Amino acid sequence: MASHRITTHTDTRPEGELAGYLYDLAAQLRGPRRVREAILTELRDGLDHATEDHIAAGLPPDQATTAAITQFGTPDAVAD
Repeated sequence: MASHRITTHTDTRPEGELAGYLYDLAAQLRGPRRVREAILTELRDGLDHATEDHIAAGLPPDQATTAAITQFGTPDAVAD
């Protein structure tokens, strides 16, 4: 598993489509902090892999990120 640290207690939205997606998702997750962080870490790892797969299929990195996020669903849907 990738070791990404996701923080959920910031006043500014992070830059980048993937960071923004995870920020929006983190704001909707409930439960203990450790559980939320574990969920976000797993999702980040999955999004990284999906992005890499899209790049390998020939998409440019920015389009690959968008495709991976679309594949996973909206933050609302994923948080539910």
